[in-house]
Amino acid sequence: MALFAWSSQAGGFFSGRYNKNEPDKPGTNDIARVWFNEANFQRLERAQELARRRGFTATQVALAYVLCESSKTFALVGPESIEELQQSIAALPLILSASERRWLNLES
Repeated sequence: MALFAWSSQAGGFFSGRYNKNEPDKPGTNDIARVWFNEANFQRLERAQELARRRGFTATQVALAYVLCESSKTFALVGPESIEELQQSIAALPLILSASERRWLNLES
């Protein structure tokens, strides 16, 4: 059965525009309610680290994580600009190993 991953880029959580110390900042409430927890901030830090090592952005790493799942997974993205669409497309060549995916998911 195919899976359509809604919010495959976590609503911008991996973009770096949100600060865990500002959960009540205007425009942050919905993201904070869903994504602000210690485990997700650890995932963000790991995505940023892996992005630096591999030459991508943390948002691209998040998208690659979904696209590299072994099941039939389709990542739904919602770019707000041509630039965001181009950034998403640029994530396509990023292939994450099983160990990288486990590490990103705090399994190792």
